[in-house]
Amino acid sequence: MDSETASCCTCPCYTPENDDPESRSCLCCFLGGYLVFNMAIAFLFSIMLANSSIQQANWVTAYPARGNFVDLKARDANGDGMKSVLYNCEGPQGTSEPLIIVDADASHGSADFWPLQAQLSAAGRRSCSFDKLGLGFSDRYGSEQNVDPMTYYPGLVEHLLEEEGASAAVMVGWGGGGDIVYEYALTNADKVRGLVLVETFSEGIEWRSEAYMEGWNQKELNDFKNQDLAGRRIIFALLRGLAVPWGLAGVFVPFNESKYALPERFDEYKIQYTMPKTWTVQWFTLKPAYDRTYTQYGLGIFNESSLALEGTPVLQIMSNRTRGAICSDDPPIDTVAECDKRMRRSAYMQRDERLVANATGNASYYYCTASDCGLDMPLAKPELVVQGILSAGWA
Repeated sequence: MDSETASCCTCPCYTPENDDPESRSCLCCFLGGYLVFNMAIAFLFSIMLANSSIQQANWVTAYPARGNFVDLKARDANGDGMKSVLYNCEGPQGTSEPLIIVDADASHGSADFWPLQAQLSAAGRRSCSFDKLGLGFSDRYGSEQNVDPMTYYPGLVEHLLEEEGASAAVMVGWGGGGDIVYEYALTNADKVRGLVLVETFSEGIEWRSEAYMEGWNQKELNDFKNQDLAGRRIIFALLRGLAVPWGLAGVFVPFNESKYALPERFDEYKIQYTMPKTWTVQWFTLKPAYDRTYTQYGLGIFNESSLALEGTPVLQIMSNRTRGAICSDDPPIDTVAECDKRMRRSAYMQRDERLVANATGNASYYYCTASDCGLDMPLAKPELVVQGILSAGWA
């Protein structure tokens, strides 16, 4: 054997009897290296998985649930069953001011509202938030995660009113939470003192506004909607199946402490989005929207009304920023034509908000004119929402 062949044939599978000992031994060495590489990657991910599991277990120990639990009857694909829901009430008790109950869409739970509740408490108001089933510390659904929250929501509100000694509450809904509080009020008007909507639009506004701007017909609108939702479901699947279990949630969902208005609870808030079930429920929640056919017009649930709800006060807290502020949003606009287009979209969205608020025929509006209103979730400027709530004499 010459020295060149011997230097290449260093892996155990080489034998001098091979027809082409140099090529065969080098191929064997390559495959051996490939195997070692894959074993190293598997070991690395095993360590990441174990570390993430330990970290989540430590977080739950370090940050126990805030508030109390109530068992409520909820319906899922398996029928009726009792589920445990976490709720958190903060603020002074025994005052003459009405109780405030806050809610959001299916993506956000109690931790998102802690900064708002802290501001309300400072203003002398008592408020309650909760984790929807599938979020935070509340139970999962037994099966399909996109079950109508109205199967347990009335029981939750009834429990909160009874526990707080109140006959009715001011219902605050952020975004899609506005749909929920309005749907509840349709059949429970006697338990609703008034509705506060925070940047609440009619369902599907993100796709209908695009259709308005592009002049699309109904089919084009729904094709765009389905493409958008398909992309979101892929992201949510990656989060719940890969990123969260391996401790990589921050890569997909950057956590910005400066955007959370209660920094002493930021780490506690952050763990809500490192739970696999958070992204599981969001993945399932997209399914009804994917299956539904949207039209260019209509206000969804806000098209419905009831005699008992007519005249109930509704306050819409909404942005009303200057042209300069809107056209400076990221990405900034550097042409008049593009800025005009962005202003057209803003006007369309504002018109929708006003129509939604007038569903009961008794609407009022609180406008944020700051360059950055911070009305996205989590609320970066909860004090603006508190100012809006307090501006309504009935709230």
